[in-house]
Amino acid sequence: MPFSQEAFDAALGEAAAAGAAARFVVALSGGLDSTVVLHGLVASSLAENVRAVHVDHGLHPDSPRWREHCHGVCEALGVAYTDARVSARPVRGQSPEEAARDARYGRLRKEVARGETVVTGHHADDQLETILLQLFRGAGPAGLAGMPALTRFDRGWLCRPLLAFRRIELVAWAQRRGLNWLEDPSNLEVSYDRNFLRHKVLPAVNRRWPSAALSALRSARHCAEAVGLLEAMADADLDSVAPDGRPAVSLLVALSPARQRNALRRWLARSGLVVPDASRMESILRDVIGARADANPEVRWESGAVRRYRGRLYALDPETLEILARQPRPLRWQAGETLALGPGLGRLRMVPEATAGPSPTWPAGADLEVRFRAGGEEMRPVGRGCTRTVKKLMQEAGIAPWWRGHIPLIWRGDRLLWVGDLWCAEQASLTGPGVWRVAWEDRPNFT
Repeated sequence: MPFSQEAFDAALGEAAAAGAAARFVVALSGGLDSTVVLHGLVASSLAENVRAVHVDHGLHPDSPRWREHCHGVCEALGVAYTDARVSARPVRGQSPEEAARDARYGRLRKEVARGETVVTGHHADDQLETILLQLFRGAGPAGLAGMPALTRFDRGWLCRPLLAFRRIELVAWAQRRGLNWLEDPSNLEVSYDRNFLRHKVLPAVNRRWPSAALSALRSARHCAEAVGLLEAMADADLDSVAPDGRPAVSLLVALSPARQRNALRRWLARSGLVVPDASRMESILRDVIGARADANPEVRWESGAVRRYRGRLYALDPETLEILARQPRPLRWQAGETLALGPGLGRLRMVPEATAGPSPTWPAGADLEVRFRAGGEEMRPVGRGCTRTVKKLMQEAGIAPWWRGHIPLIWRGDRLLWVGDLWCAEQASLTGPGVWRVAWEDRPNFT
């Protein structure tokens, strides 16, 4: 079906039928694609309301003029407009294209409200470029599925209603309506991979195979269907090998290598990590899963790490790795104070104990000190009847070794009274007004 208002409305209708909200946020660059989306939405009967967000990456001297253009277009259409500015400077190992995309989508995630659908202007030619770039990077079915027409996006949805249409169709539609749009000169820079494809490769491809972009759409749909089947298989395997959310190595190795990789990819994605490349996946299989039983191996990549402890796999995201890399410092804890332990470690409070018993009391005027493991600490926990080392207590509780140095030990002088809110020493029953206990709020998941 050629591009028309009716075809555009039909694409929106498919998104609405899949659950997307009819309140739309246009990612408006001022270029042809997003201009077509904006005008199509304003004319659509399916849009309850429309607003636009222009993300300024601050990378081009003409960006103030682009902001002004987008504001003027929205004002003429009676559309609410937001001018969002971001820093898109690439970090080490990141291309300028990746940095701009990450900054743009990061800001759009902040902008979208619950029940809203962000709409972008990606079309069939963009999809072909994406699929080819993924192919050249050695991507699997998930990468070759390209960009989905509809996906969850933070608190709302992300919709690409133009994916079934060629850019040449959008140009003709916009010209018939006398629309004005901007041309970003950076789109001509063939030093960027996508632009090289667009200007140097695809013109020859399209001359030889005029329907290449639409054929690629079909291939992408086939790959997306295959991904769905692989995910269903992975979910079934994870139900068997990771009933508590952490894959058991002894169960995982009973699967074929292909199913192991499939299950691991799904587990990492469900854990919120960016799935590593094939080389790192093989390292996980060889160096983590294949390590000897008493080892504590790790495979790390820029978006996370996988470790093993007691025959279980652990996925650690960059934030957790950053927390673990910091050595927490000793702290003084005064009566009545809520004590912040540091980024990612939560805070300590004393709360009244409902019933009397061996729980500690806070002695009037007594200050406590919070330290972290140095080795050799001992205590006589309430109800245990004997002295135990803190290391042994943590081992028995299944606390992962990398977290043990970040669990607060609460001392009064040379007496260890509490280990977080996990164990209380018998000698912590101190004289003083009222009966209290330690509460460790927002503590990390260390088991």
